[in-house]
Amino acid sequence: MKWIVAVMCIAFTARAYGQGQKQVQTPVPVAVTWTYDAQQEMLNLRLVNNSGKDITAYSMTISRRYSNRSTGNTDGSPSVSEMLEETGFIYSQDREQPNGVFAAGTSRNQHIPEPKDITDVNAVVDMVVFADTTAYVQNERAFKNLMAMRKGQLMAMQKVDEVFKRVMTEPNPISAALAELTPLLVNALSGNRSPEKPEDNQQSELQTDIGNLKGMQQAKINEREYLTRYAEELEKRIELMKPHCEIALHQ
Repeated sequence: MKWIVAVMCIAFTARAYGQGQKQVQTPVPVAVTWTYDAQQEMLNLRLVNNSGKDITAYSMTISRRYSNRSTGNTDGSPSVSEMLEETGFIYSQDREQPNGVFAAGTSRNQHIPEPKDITDVNAVVDMVVFADTTAYVQNERAFKNLMAMRKGQLMAMQKVDEVFKRVMTEPNPISAALAELTPLLVNALSGNRSPEKPEDNQQSELQTDIGNLKGMQQAKINEREYLTRYAEELEKRIELMKPHCEIALHQ
């Protein structure tokens, strides 16, 4: 087994952003180390949260060079890729973490299939959003895409909640809700979508809610009680999510 090991503790500073927060100089919040397993053909990244705060999302830019001097690009530049990771929100004050928030002082691993023999990797976490609704931003495009994703999810949740309230008096409220939500999903999946537009990022939440309703449609349940509980939980999520959708870049 062939191993190549390097430590990436990037020494640069960036601006921190948040609600009412001025630009400040701050150390890089997430350190990255990497190994390449030639036998498994796997690039292994280890990320350490040194920020002192829980992280709810981050983006990483990865540049690779290979042993045969091939970079994958005809102009000889390194092969570069980006990834955007949503790690979850803190949904309640008792620090329930249903989606695996990247907690302060912890580490996590990411594994990327890589058939070529890597000799060098430059992996930089260039955008981090924290649970306290502040952000570290070097990659503004990734930040804008993340905010559009979150706002799109919130927009879809609000629409679902409105539909639930309208159908509660119907004889078959779940069927009535599906009749309204399904066309919304079809519309969300149609046409050209932009990652920077919230209205073009509603499909994931709509798919989840429609899937939940279809799963309960065959069960012998009191549909109104089910939708009432569902709506109550949805409204709690909406209120807790709103601050995470309102982080702004301050010039």
